[in-house]
Amino acid sequence: MVLICYLDDAGTDEISKFVSLSGYLGTVDAWAAFENDATDVMATFGTSYIRGRDLWGTRGDFENWSMNKKIEFIVALNNVLVKRLGLGLSFATLKSKFDERSKGRPRIQSAFGFSFEMLFHALIKDESFAKIVREPGINLLFKIEEGNKNNEGILQRYERLRRDHGDKLPFFGKMEFVKKRSSIAIQTADLLAFLMRRHVEDMEKNGRNHIKDHPYLAALRKNTRFLSRASVDFEYGPFTT
Repeated sequence: MVLICYLDDAGTDEISKFVSLSGYLGTVDAWAAFENDATDVMATFGTSYIRGRDLWGTRGDFENWSMNKKIEFIVALNNVLVKRLGLGLSFATLKSKFDERSKGRPRIQSAFGFSFEMLFHALIKDESFAKIVREPGINLLFKIEEGNKNNEGILQRYERLRRDHGDKLPFFGKMEFVKKRSSIAIQTADLLAFLMRRHVEDMEKNGRNHIKDHPYLAALRKNTRFLSRASVDFEYGPFTT
């Protein structure tokens, strides 16, 4: 069985305090069914392209949309997701602390790459995931949006992890970088990444205490199990997301 994990980034600009990597994990068949159903959702709402910052800013395909219409759209998209996919992922890194801790050390990866490594290890430690990949013939592929300047670093780090742990983790397959318009799956990962990055930054402003999900994020996360963490000091942070 082939599993695909679609991931996208948020916060790699100079302004955002956190960088995050978010997305979903599912089988090839589940993703194919999702694409079919999600295409119908997109057609119903008259949109052809999902981009998190466009939805938030009511731009692009979401121009003139009310907040209620945007929530209705996300709810419809989530209804398709929960029928097909069982796991969401989101990991964020506080860039200022990462840079501080990196001073005087060999820079083997970016804060973005560190978020991916957190995700990698969280998957390994997750009991439900571990149960699935114990079955013979499992192959997990990563598909990440192309264009980020740190993608090559993530690939190199991933290859080192596979080299160092490949005998124990034979199910980890190849990683590739894909265009945003190549699938609704990667566009949905973009939406999740954008909303999760904002959520983590709002939690940071709130003293790292729990806050309610924004209505957009609440609609997207409903009925989906998530592995989500924020690293604030080169470790899993004191707050979850």
